[in-house]
Amino acid sequence: PVEYYLPGINQVEVRAPIGLTFARIIRAMLRQAPNVILVGHSYGGLVAAGVASRAHRRLAQVVLVDAPVPRHGDTLFGHLPDAAVEYYRDQARTVGDGWRVPPPSLAGFQLGEADREWLTPLLGAVPLLTCEQALDAPNDALWGMPRTYIWCREYPVFAGTAAAMRAAPGWAYHELASGHLPMVTHPS
Repeated sequence: PVEYYLPGINQVEVRAPIGLTFARIIRAMLRQAPNVILVGHSYGGLVAAGVASRAHRRLAQVVLVDAPVPRHGDTLFGHLPDAAVEYYRDQARTVGDGWRVPPPSLAGFQLGEADREWLTPLLGAVPLLTCEQALDAPNDALWGMPRTYIWCREYPVFAGTAAAMRAAPGWAYHELASGHLPMVTHPS
């Protein structure tokens, strides 16, 4: 689901078969609140790039946190190490009925026991197709608007992306001494 707060509305379920996608929901939300700073974490980097492609005039800035930085036609798998891609596919094949990737164990995410306890029940499976679907952003608007990349140094998966963004013109770049879930471990 996409969750946000507007009076009377707080959650919308994605229904891709009828065209109700993350990008479309967020674009509709932006009509209510223009000049937004859109933050995409992890896979959300692809979602943010898709939204930027269609609603860039309503965005003040896009911030990607420990995420891929995609261009038109990219997939999540194209931004992950081969071992991670094979792990996801194996999980879908062996325990996900061939189509879904079960939620990860939080044991390796540098979280305390209390944080693992409240966060674990909120995790859900991810459709494998989500990882394989190409980004539809033909204008690559993300690359022409105000944008920031934040790398979480203690999670090496996006180290290559971080190095590229540190050197890329037009990107503000920051690093956090945290694992992949800074919104939990370093919320301030």
